[in-house]
Amino acid sequence: MDGNVQRVEYLTACPSLYPIPSTPTAFVIDAQGPRFDIAKKGGGLRTVDALIKHKDNDSWTGNTGTGDSKVAVHFEVGKLTILCRRSSGGKHYVVLVSGAKVDDHLLDVKRRDLDPASRDAVFAAQRQTRRDDGTTAESHSHIVNGTAIISRIVNRPCHATRTIYVPVDASIRKALIIHPRNLGHNHPMPALKKPSLEAKESYRRCIRAVGCVGATVSKDKGPFSETRILAKTL
Repeated sequence: MDGNVQRVEYLTACPSLYPIPSTPTAFVIDAQGPRFDIAKKGGGLRTVDALIKHKDNDSWTGNTGTGDSKVAVHFEVGKLTILCRRSSGGKHYVVLVSGAKVDDHLLDVKRRDLDPASRDAVFAAQRQTRRDDGTTAESHSHIVNGTAIISRIVNRPCHATRTIYVPVDASIRKALIIHPRNLGHNHPMPALKKPSLEAKESYRRCIRAVGCVGATVSKDKGPFSETRILAKTL
């Protein structure tokens, strides 16, 4: 494990976002318990790093379930090391630029903490642009000096990286996360719109418990619309 880690935080859930503190910090996630026992297609439980990556609203590259090397990791001071696989990936962020009226400097920030201020400034600029142009969130085109301007989706690479260590023994449902080089993000905090696998599984269990009557696709919209699938499998 990275010898530059100076502090450790212990978590009992997978966060939607992770800070990158100025003091190099490792995050240990304890994913033991039935709420983390989520099956994957084809059988077996989803790996802990899969749960972590699916819940995270930042967009990290890299696959789950495999590792490029093995390393002995201390999860707790005074405890024996555990052989882990290393699941690592770089950072890739996609941001929507809403026309010519959103200043680029609003997108270029240094982010370490879970501070939504820079994100909210971008949202506010987008809303103001729509008010000025008489458009809606569903139509991204804007009129500037009589010319229609179409919003661009810009891929913004971020130099922040992270490494996830997961025990080779799949029965040990833990993970340790570090951010090599301890570089912060260079973009605003994303909107927290991504539903977690735990939330989806909880929804499925509720439907299984009470039945599909009264739970319809039209009522349960969005990523939690599992009713139609469950009706076929129950």
